[in-house]
Amino acid sequence: MVFRRLFDPQSSTYTYLLGDEENQAAVVIDPVKEQLEELVGNIQIEIIETPGHDYQGETHRKIGREKRENCRAAGRTRDEFIHLMNNLNLPRPKKIDFAIPAHVRCGLE
Repeated sequence: MVFRRLFDPQSSTYTYLLGDEENQAAVVIDPVKEQLEELVGNIQIEIIETPGHDYQGETHRKIGREKRENCRAAGRTRDEFIHLMNNLNLPRPKKIDFAIPAHVRCGLE
């Protein structure tokens, strides 16, 4: 078993690596981009996210699949995606004034 905790002074957060030396599998938890690059180097990795809001019953998604299949992301450059998302003209979420302060406090009250 391999366990590493890396502190990132820029963001004041930790990135964790938990791995199995025998089968060469590992998981990186809450990665900071620079820490992730330091941990994996040139190793081929597959990134899995746990969505905060899921309406299809999925508990995780692979980033590669999301880039290929998400109708807003597939076939777009980063700049095109940002432009699209910034111009969706969505209505203000009904519970945003409740949700944002709760997220800022990490749900603690």
